[in-house]
Amino acid sequence: MTFVSAPTLPDVAPILRDAVPEFLDATKDDGMWTLVDEPDPQGIAFTMLGDLRLWLLDARFRRNRAAIERAWNAAEHLAQTTDPILQNALMVGLLEGAWPSRHRSLMGPRTQALYADVMRD
Repeated sequence: MTFVSAPTLPDVAPILRDAVPEFLDATKDDGMWTLVDEPDPQGIAFTMLGDLRLWLLDARFRRNRAAIERAWNAAEHLAQTTDPILQNALMVGLLEGAWPSRHRSLMGPRTQALYADVMRD
């Protein structure tokens, strides 16, 4: 998957949907983040990234290394953002807390830098 520009809040859902359809299949809530009358990109971003964290750490999906790698590649793309709210969503929703080394080894440099910031605080 090739990405062209720095992502913004409204890009979170389509990026994750395209990169990791297994994540949406597993949550069985493909439309959950878009059922509101007025879409809330900030709420969707925080919710999806928090749910992605739970999915990545769920033992049932550990064998799907390709999907996990795609998820971390998508996180790396999202980490290119210049939007402080999206950076915060990544740090709080996805990265906050300890990650096993098998996941840390899949994080790209931007994601690792955000993770280091989270762990420093």
